[in-house]
Amino acid sequence: MGITYNSALNSNSKLAFTNRARVTFTLTGETDGGLAFGGSFRADNAGGAAGGTAGSVFISGDFGRIRMGDVDGAFTSLFGELAGVGLQSGSGLFAVHELDTVVDGGNFSLGTTALNAMLPNGSVFGAGGFVSQILTFDTTASAWTASGEDVRDALADLEFATLGDFDAATAAAALAPYYNATTDTYTSPINPGNTTNSVIQSAILAGFGTTLSDFQTDTGFTSQANAYNWTIASSFNAPAIEARVLYDYSIDAFSFALGYSQTGPNQAGSVAAAYTFDGLTVSAGYGQARWRDGFSTTITATGPIATPSPAVDGAGNALPTTASVSFTSTADLKAKEFNLGVKYTMDNLTAAAMYQDVRFDVGGQRIDKQRMFGASLAYTMDALTVTAFGKQTKSDLAAQNKHAYGIGAAYDLGGGASLRGGVINQRDFTGSSFNVADFGVAFRF
Repeated sequence: MGITYNSALNSNSKLAFTNRARVTFTLTGETDGGLAFGGSFRADNAGGAAGGTAGSVFISGDFGRIRMGDVDGAFTSLFGELAGVGLQSGSGLFAVHELDTVVDGGNFSLGTTALNAMLPNGSVFGAGGFVSQILTFDTTASAWTASGEDVRDALADLEFATLGDFDAATAAAALAPYYNATTDTYTSPINPGNTTNSVIQSAILAGFGTTLSDFQTDTGFTSQANAYNWTIASSFNAPAIEARVLYDYSIDAFSFALGYSQTGPNQAGSVAAAYTFDGLTVSAGYGQARWRDGFSTTITATGPIATPSPAVDGAGNALPTTASVSFTSTADLKAKEFNLGVKYTMDNLTAAAMYQDVRFDVGGQRIDKQRMFGASLAYTMDALTVTAFGKQTKSDLAAQNKHAYGIGAAYDLGGGASLRGGVINQRDFTGSSFNVADFGVAFRF
């Protein structure tokens, strides 16, 4: 129980009271042959525990231990987490010290924001769209001009966004009559300012393996090529992969873990090892995940159709004079992560550091690479424990780094009660940084 503060909220909501009570059930048993078994779940997660998405069960023996349910990936199970701070450490905005890992659903935080930055989302033709991004209009001459580099980059983006359904080389070949190799520019006579001309339309359709006349026949569009509008929208879908199993085994100073998760067609696996000597533990792990059809692109073409006759329906409403056709391409989204962690304990001091490298791929092409470094310190003096941590993640796509820095303290009052508080400054790949803080009393029974 205590109070919380969030600087990102409006002035009337920055401060709030917080209280929570949780009960955890722990079950244990042993077979006649000496195998230990059991499980644990929180009372508020009883429904999920019954369905296999919350809580966990285990069986262990000389062969090691097998756990199923809401269990960590291999690396986290051996290394643990950086030290957290605050009354609500490990919950909501106070869980940012924890490792983001692809093996339990991934953390592609950029999502559609990243796609908007790298792909021709939105209007492909028209004001502010794909063509207007690559063309420079000369209003004194009846022509459009564009640099060769801009056209090649734009066509390559469209090929990538359509997962190869669009062929950039074919489209470039269709534009070849308008290319000047000496100046590395494209020039085509059109009405100044007209961004949806038949030259571009024909080149784009050639990239899709068709012609303007065939496209009109297939769609029912009229021959007003300049009136066509194309849009493209791309998105990621990487939901949590819930059903998990984890095997771990320890012998002397060496520990090993192997994990696997699957929800529907989505799968993830992880492996890790750790070695401990003289208070120092070194952990390393690898994980990968695949989301079936986790990336999709939809291209929509809208154009005029023959004016209906009569032009209104029975209620007198005007019948449409335009139509749209859409084409959707999907591909698996894949992620790989490499984790390295070091933890050292000496007397009352515990220091930890970790590094993570995560790579996201679609259709064999790299989408993003993220690198995270984090560290924490925890020091105990009698009843007082002071904790601090820091994490920073860099993405190849993001304009700014993601970070979280926190400091806090806990004072043991005895009997299971303690005073706890912490302050965390955090920022995502987009948006401004903000502060959260809390203070109160925690009870353990």
